[in-house]
Parts: sequence; structure tokens; C-alpha cells
Amino acid sequence: MRRWHAFRSFRRETSQGPSRGRRRYPRRTATVLVAGLVGSLATVVLAPPAAAVTVGDPINATLRAGDEDESAIAINPNDTDQIAVMTNGVAGDAGLPLSISNDGGQTWTRTVFATGTGTGGDGRPVACCDPTLSWDEFGNLYVGYLQRTGTRTIELYVTDDLGATFTNLGPVDTQGATGANLDQPTVVAAEGSVWVTWRDDSGGIAARGRTVTGALTVGAWGAEQDISNVGNFGDIAIGPDGGEVMVVYQTPTGNEGPSNIIVHRDADGTGPGGFGAGVTVGSTNVGGFDFIPAQPKRSVDAETGLAWDRTGGGNDDRIYLIYTDENPDESNDFDVFVRTSDDDGANWSAAVQVNDDTGTNTQLLPKIALDQTSGQVAASWYDARGDTGGGPSAADIDGTANNDVTLFASWSNDGATWTSNVAVADAPTSGYVSNGNQELGDYTGLAFHDGMMYPSWADNSNSTGDNPGGGYNTLDVYTARVLPNNTAPTVSVAPASGDEGDAIALAGSANDPDGDALSYVWNVTPNAGTDAGAACVITAGGATLTPTIRCNDNGGYTATLTVSGDPGGDVTASNTVTVGNVSPSVTSPSASPMTIDEGQSTTFNALFSDKGWNDTYSGSIDWGFGPAEAATPTVTVDGSPGVTDSGFLSGSHSYLDNGVFTITGTVTDDDAGTGSASVDVTVNNVAPTAVIDETGTMLVNGVPVLLTSAGDPVDVSGRSTDPGSDDLTISWDFDDGLPAPDVTAVYLHAPPDPDPFPSPDGSPRDITDDRTHTFADACLFDIVFRSVDDDGGSTLDTLAVIAVGNFEQTRSHGYWKTEMADLRQREHTEEQLQCLLDIAGFMSAVFNEERDASTLAKAVQVLETSGGSSALDRLDAGLLAAWLNFADGRIALDDMVDADGKKGLDTTFGALIAEAEGVRLDPSATKAQLNEQKNRLERVNVAGV
Repeated sequence: MRRWHAFRSFRRETSQGPSRGRRRYPRRTATVLVAGLVGSLATVVLAPPAAAVTVGDPINATLRAGDEDESAIAINPNDTDQIAVMTNGVAGDAGLPLSISNDGGQTWTRTVFATGTGTGGDGRPVACCDPTLSWDEFGNLYVGYLQRTGTRTIELYVTDDLGATFTNLGPVDTQGATGANLDQPTVVAAEGSVWVTWRDDSGGIAARGRTVTGALTVGAWGAEQDISNVGNFGDIAIGPDGGEVMVVYQTPTGNEGPSNIIVHRDADGTGPGGFGAGVTVGSTNVGGFDFIPAQPKRSVDAETGLAWDRTGGGNDDRIYLIYTDENPDESNDFDVFVRTSDDDGANWSAAVQVNDDTGTNTQLLPKIALDQTSGQVAASWYDARGDTGGGPSAADIDGTANNDVTLFASWSNDGATWTSNVAVADAPTSGYVSNGNQELGDYTGLAFHDGMMYPSWADNSNSTGDNPGGGYNTLDVYTARVLPNNTAPTVSVAPASGDEGDAIALAGSANDPDGDALSYVWNVTPNAGTDAGAACVITAGGATLTPTIRCNDNGGYTATLTVSGDPGGDVTASNTVTVGNVSPSVTSPSASPMTIDEGQSTTFNALFSDKGWNDTYSGSIDWGFGPAEAATPTVTVDGSPGVTDSGFLSGSHSYLDNGVFTITGTVTDDDAGTGSASVDVTVNNVAPTAVIDETGTMLVNGVPVLLTSAGDPVDVSGRSTDPGSDDLTISWDFDDGLPAPDVTAVYLHAPPDPDPFPSPDGSPRDITDDRTHTFADACLFDIVFRSVDDDGGSTLDTLAVIAVGNFEQTRSHGYWKTEMADLRQREHTEEQLQCLLDIAGFMSAVFNEERDASTLAKAVQVLETSGGSSALDRLDAGLLAAWLNFADGRIALDDMVDADGKKGLDTTFGALIAEAEGVRLDPSATKAQLNEQKNRLERVNVAGV
């Protein structure tokens, strides 16, 4: 911060300019050697390519609203993934943005450092500006800045835990009551010491150091050394010989040049020797305040810088000095030059031009750094070479030439030849529209270690798309990883193919010409058009070039191999994996039961599996006839790599006709692949039922009987059911002569045509056949109702019918004896009498079980009694006569009769005869009881009821 030009402390808000296209410079380029000539000028000479370079994408390190500029950057030499960036950027002297990354700049921890000791501050003297950083071999990160609230101080802190905690090492110096303002501190740490140089209140350059022996192990400050009483805009470097130190500055500083560049060396570092006399390295036409189109308000200085080789290599102890010069003076044709010294700064080489453009545009704010692991030296700077005017365009933001700048870089193995310059920034910056009078500030940053170069610079192009202020408005500070000597590995992936679920071998190749240790990560993603959920899983060798994958679905996939380990970052290659569908496999078909009767159902089961565990399934069962029925497969095991989807297909079906049927179960995946399995089921015929409706019957000795009279019509109804879909032939045989059967009827399943064989998909049968029949004679009839299906199955049912005669008066047993025995005087035929005996035998529990009266002759024996007959015989004669009266229609069971001889109706005939048979069948019945029942029956039989 150059305090002594008052207008430089003002800031002006600027509106965002119009959106511009971005010019992207090549990310990879071959280096070209530049030959330096002895003298104050340099000539650019092209040479064959010497090495490859990798330039990483710019990274927004600050990511803040408002403007940030004047950045410092440092790399931890023990862990090059750890980077720190510190910048100006908080208005009103309220702290400095500090960004620290632990992963090479991929992510950042962003804070504001030194926000003051008041309320809300972090307890550190509030920072104004001029950030400076250095990281030593013990892992100590030093953070310095200028404090200017009240009495100015130079402050320094140290952390060894990436900024979690800080130790205060300051103040390094405090402003005196009189004299110049403290300005532009710079810290450097190496070789067991830490040093700070600054513009002192004496008006010249001061420096101060202290020893360092470990993490946070720092000795006391040595005495402040006032090296000169003139000069500013300097730098400091530590050498290899016992920690020797050198400072550089330019003087005079208050004009546009010319100005001298002077160095001083302290041979014993933190020892008592101190800095020696100044050595004038040369002069430059760039003064302390040289106004140019790129910095029309802020101006620039020559920005001298130092780097000292401590590698122990071929250029050990070589000192590099960088600066800008303008030729001719006030032409704005600034170039970047480097001089070297191999005798501790006593003598210096001719200036070698680092920038390789042949135009007359400006290069400004250079920075130099040396890789202490290789001895390679690097430089970075803002460069307006692309802005030739004629815009607005991608290279010329405002139509004015030589004011839009892009950060460039180059490097060298010895300082004498420099590589072809590469653009580090992706687009030009228009600092003149940002940050008020501060513009781009006074310096940029650069760190270089273990082959990795990180510049830092203010940029308003928003090339990364994450500047809160948008494009060409406010400045954020960026960095990028540049690998001067890196050749990226060549990576390829071969196409692959296989079936879903199967092991598919991938093959990649990676060749790194630099011999970097490489590691491999594979990623396989589904292409557009594959089913949702489709994925491939690496099952073996994921960290090798020949992994094995299994994919859960067919389709196209992209296999991407990411190769890590190259300092330039990951390199990827991809190719297509084509995965074929595998149809489901259906196994273990079964039918339970395998043999059924028609009308019954069987359950089909089958197992299935599918290698594509992302598939969905539909199914069907063909029951051996008609169209297949849809059936949903059930997944019981969700597949995974090496494990198939598995489950079962099940369904039940009824068969309504006999036969042998082949059941086929089919599972179809969502890619139309199918699998099937079959099993036979045997269906047996079932004979139909035949049931006569017994409504209106009466139970006689436990047997249903339909009671009627000869000559009266009788209604009968038969029902037949069949679990099958058979045609049924129904017949009735009324047991009263021909035709037999009397009635036959066919009931078709699907009229008018006969039922085809087989017809398992029909309907079960249930028919009712109603008939009316008249029995001409009194007799006992056995009606037969029969049903026959079209497969020969047959069932019948019978019903006893008693048709009684139509006579009107009861007769005694003597009458019935004469009817049975005397053929000449009969009112009935022999056949009619036998029918009456059949009815009596059916109705009675005595005849013919206890006493045989089944024939006419035997009936005569029952009916024939005399004075010597027993009471039992006389009761049997009365019983048989009563039943014959009933059979002949002479009396009904429900007719009221006078059984007790008291001239009144006292019971029904049915009750009378039941009581009498009960006594007759009672083994303990007395003679008197038997006679009593005989007399009761006789009263009715002879009464002529």
C-alpha cells in the first residue's frame, strides 16, 4: 500500500459493463526456450519445445462481494495440497480476506483476518492492507499485514493448524512520531528463520528476523535493521549459506522513472553481521508511480522481486531478480526482465526478457518464485498483449488498446532461457473499471514448490461464473495450478459388452510419460433410454485397469475411467458398454393336486429367476385351453450382483370337464424376454347328482314315502347337478309298466349343439325336471330318477310311492281272508291283492319283519283264526286287516275313528294302528293288552267306516 499518494486511498464504485465474450487460452502448450543476451536489452529467440505444461482451470479463492486485490499466496512445502491466499478487500480497514485450502484449491475455508480488538473483532489489530504470506519447512504459515488505524504497525502471526489458531509474533515495527509511513511489508521464512522487510518510517528499507527451530518454535526478534533511507516496493529472499538474506528495492520512487534497482545482502542472516552496502543492479524506466492505460489512476512500479536457489543443485546459491522496464520511456511498452547473480549479488547478468510477445503493449506487476525441490524458477505477470483495440471484443473490453490484461506465466531452469509464455487466466481483466482508485493494486502473488506453481491475481472477468458481482464489475482473487513439467497420462477405455447380471470385463489403459504413480477409479452410468434404476456395479478390480462389472438391466452404459495421481489433475476416458437382455428362467412347475375331479381347482406354481435385477415382470398361465390368463409374478429375493431376482408364479383354476391338460406358466420381463415351464394335470369325470324332491312325503319306518290314490295325478320334481359342464340326460321310471323309463329328456350345456369334448371352461350344471304322473292302480311303486352325463357318469335316486285304492268301507279280517283264499268270490284280482300286501308290508313294522304276510298264501295264514288262536295271532289278524283297509283306500291315516266303542270318534286311524303295533312288538305285553288292541282294531275294521 503506497500511503504517500493521497489519491490512492480513495475507492470508487463502478457499474458493471456490458457482457463480453471470453477468450480462452490453450490449457496445454509446449515450452519454447528464450535466449538472453548480455546487456540491458534482451532479444527473443525461439527454441524447440523442451517440456509439456499443464495449466489448471482458474479457481475463485475469495468468492466475495466487493473488490479484492493485492494478493499473497503460499504453499506448504510439506503438503502441497495446502494453499493459503490473502488479499486486500474489506472496505474501511476492517480486515483482510484469508482463504485456506487443504485439497489443492478444490475447497476453501474463507475468513476475514485481523478484524480488530473491538466488539465483533477477532482480537487482532485491525488490518488495513498489504497482505503477505510465507510457509516454512516446519509447517508454520506466517501471515503479515499493515495496520494503519492510529499509529501504524507491521503485524505478523503464525499458525501450524491451517488457521485454527494463531500466535502473535508482532508488532514487527511501530510507526514513529515523525517520518515516513510504514508501508508494504513482505515476509519470507526458510532455513530456520523468518524475515520481514518493509518501507520504514526512516523513508528507506528496514528488515528484521528471528530464528525458527520447529512448529511454533520461534526465537526472539533480532534488532530492526534500517538498511537504507531511500526506496520502496521491495522484496526479500533467504539464501542457502547459513540463512543469508537479501533485500531489493527501487529508488527514487516518486516519479515515472527512471529508477535504480538496489540490493543489500546480510551474509549471516539472524547473526550479528547485518546488511552490507547496496549494489546497484541496474536501472529501469518504470518509476514508483508510472501511469499506464491498464492502471490510469493507481499507476505501477517496477515491482522488483527476488528468488534464491537453496536446492543444492547445479544452480545452487543463484539469485534471481525480476522487474519491469519500459523502452522507450513513456511508451507504455513494458516488458518483464530477469537478472541473475552467482556471487551473492555482487555482480549480475544482463537482463533476459521473460515475456515473448513482439508487440508494444504492457506487461505489469510481475512476480517470481523458485521451486526449492528442483531449482526451476517461475514468473507470472499481467499482460495486455491481446488488447490491440478495435473492440468491444473478447480481447478488448472497452475498445481501447493496451488496457485489458490477462495473467501470463513462464518458467526457466536457469534464468537465461524461458519457456513460451502461457495464459493462466481464461479471460482478460479490466481493472480500470473496478476498485476505484485502487484498481488492480500494487502486486500479485506467486508460489512454486514440488513442480506446482500457483499464481494469484485480481480478476473481474467472472470466467468461472461465480463472482458475486458478475462479469467486469468487481474483482475477486483467483489462483490456478500450473505444472510446468507435467505430461498428462494417456488414458483409454475399450468398448465392452455382455449380458445383464453376468460378469463383464472392462479394459482400460493409462500411460504416464512422467512415470507418476497412478490410481484408478471407474464409474459406469446408464445412457439415455435405459430403464429407470438401471445401474452397473463394480464387483472386482475397481482400483485396477481391468475391473469386472455386473449390470442390473440391458441397455447402453458409459464406462468412465478416471486416472488420478498426475500432478495436472485427473484424466478421464470413456467408452460404451453394451448389455444384452437375459430372458427369465422358469423352473419347477407343479400342479397341486395333479389329479382332480371336474369342478375342482388346481394350483399351478413355478419358480422363476432373472439375471437382470432391475427388471419388472408380468406373467401368464395357459391352463391348457382358451387364452392364457394374466398372472403377476411375485419377487421374493431382490437380486444383486451375482444374485438373480427370484420368485414364483402362481395361480388357481377350476376345470369343468375331464381330460388331461398341459398348464404352461410364462414370465416376461420388461424387455420382452420370456421364459416358460409346463406340467400336466389330470381331471376325472364326476357323475352328476340325481335327487328327487321329497317335499310332501311322509316318513314310514324312516323312509320317505309319497302317498297318493290310484287315479290321482302326482307332481314329482328331480334335480341334477354336475360340477362339470357336461350335457345331462334325465330319465324317470315310475315303476308302473312300460315304457320304462317313462320319460327321457336331454339338457344341453350350450344348446343347440352338444357339448364338445373337452369343455373345461364351461359352467357347472344345475337342472330341475318337473313331471306329473297318474298311477292307475293301488300299489307300492319305486320311482327311479336318473341323470347321465355325456362322459357316461350316471346317478339315480328313488322314491317310494304308495297309491291306495278307492274303496270306501273297512272290512274285517274275515273278509280279507276270503279275498285272499277264495278265487270265486274276490272283489280284487290276485295282482291287486298282492299290491295291497306290498303296501301293508311297507307301512307296517310287524309285517313282514315279525310275521310274514308277503304272499296271498301267507296272508291267509295270518288272517285265519279260531277259538283256540292265541291273543297274539288274533291281534296279527286285526293288524293285517287294518293295513289292507288302508291300502285299499277304505280308510286314511288321518281319519278319525271310534276305537274304544263309546260311540264317539276318539283317535285317528294312524294313531290307532301305531299304538297297536307298539303293543304287538313289546315283548312284555300281556295277553290282556294284546286283546285290548285286537278289540280296538276290530271295532274299526268291522264298523264299515
